[in-house]
Amino acid sequence: MVNQNITIHPVSELDIRQFVKALNTAYADYHVPIQLTRHTFLDLAERESVSLDASCAAVDNGKIVGMGLLGLRQRRGWIGGMGVIPTYRRQGIGRTIMQALLERAWALGLDTVQLEVITDNTAAYTLYQSLGFRTRRLLLVLNCTHSRQRPIRGRNDLVIQEEPAEELVEDLAEFAASDPSWQTEIDAQRLILPTLYGLSARQQFDRQLSGICFYQYNGHQGSVTHLCAANQECGSMLLSHLLDHHRVASFSYLNVPENDPMLPPLEKAGFKVSLRQYEMILANPQETRSS
Repeated sequence: MVNQNITIHPVSELDIRQFVKALNTAYADYHVPIQLTRHTFLDLAERESVSLDASCAAVDNGKIVGMGLLGLRQRRGWIGGMGVIPTYRRQGIGRTIMQALLERAWALGLDTVQLEVITDNTAAYTLYQSLGFRTRRLLLVLNCTHSRQRPIRGRNDLVIQEEPAEELVEDLAEFAASDPSWQTEIDAQRLILPTLYGLSARQQFDRQLSGICFYQYNGHQGSVTHLCAANQECGSMLLSHLLDHHRVASFSYLNVPENDPMLPPLEKAGFKVSLRQYEMILANPQETRSS
C-alpha cells in the first residue's frame, strides 16, 4: 500500500527540533535505538558530511513521518538516518524517501552512493537490493569493556606518545587503509579534528612515524576513530597505551572493514564485535550507461 498523502521536503526547510523528534521516534524500536538532541544531531550531520539541503523528510499533513540523510564528499554520496515512524510503516514511504535521495544524488552529479545496513535488518536490505544497491563488504562495530586483556607490549625501539591530531592527520594517508569506511576515512577525521586526540608510534632513534591512533573520550566512554600502523605489533602497542592511560568504562570503534589489517591487534586488546553491517553501493546509472 502506497500512502498518497506523503510529500517530500528538504530537511533544511523543516523545524530541526521537530525533525529530530521524528527521527528519535523512527529509531526508538530499531536494532540500535538512538536518542538525539538538536545539538547532537547537528554534530552528527557535520561528522558525516550530511547536507540538510540534499537530505529529505516525508511529511503527512504537516507531520514528519520518515526521513533520510544524504552525506556528500567529492563525487560520492552516503545515505544514513533512514527511518519511518512505526505507525507509518509498510506504506511505501521508505522506498519513496530512497528514490528522492537518489534523485538528489544523481542531480548533484555524484558517481556513487553508499550506505550501511545491519545484517539482521532483512526488510531494509531487501529494499536496497531492489533499488540496485550491491553488497561490497562487511563492516564491524567493535566494543571493548574494562574486563579486557591487555595486548602484549612489543618492541622497545618504538615510542608511543600523545601528539596533536591536527598535526598527525597530515601523515594519515601514509598508513591508512586503501578503502576505509565512510566514518573512518581521512575526510571524516578532518571534520572532527577539534574533538580528536592523537597517539603516535615513532622510531626511537630517527623519529620516523610507524603508526597513528585517533580517539575521543569524555572521562566515561571513549571511541577509536582511526587506527593504522606499519604492522600489527605497532598497532598493539598503540592500543596498549590507549587502554592503559584512559581507563574509561568502554571504548568503541565504528564500521571497521572486515579485512582491516588492525583487526587482530584490536581483538587481542579485547575489542569484540557488537554489530555487523553490510556496506552497500550504487553507481550513478547515467554514468554507467555513458561508459
